[in-house]
Amino acid sequence: MAGEWEPQLEPTEGDGFKWALNGETGEFTIWPVRGLGDGYPSHDTYLATAWGRPPRPPGDLLGYASIDEETIEFVTYYGAPLPEQARQWARQQFPRHALK
Repeated sequence: MAGEWEPQLEPTEGDGFKWALNGETGEFTIWPVRGLGDGYPSHDTYLATAWGRPPRPPGDLLGYASIDEETIEFVTYYGAPLPEQARQWARQQFPRHALK
């Protein structure tokens, strides 16, 4: 999988969240992140605790959500589709924001 996704080196603007969909259980997990690139904690670090194992793409879907005053922009990693659970979370948490 190396080289399929390049991390950003500049800090993102607005609030950021990482998300993951467990391909084995269907559990959708999302958490706030801070810092350079797509932020910390990483998927590996966070999911090792939340799921008891690190993520395993392509079975597990991974991504990031950037949120500003009007918009939620989703980024998926490794060419994964955006799961419907991510859209549902965005509509519930930020009902007035546009989804990108």
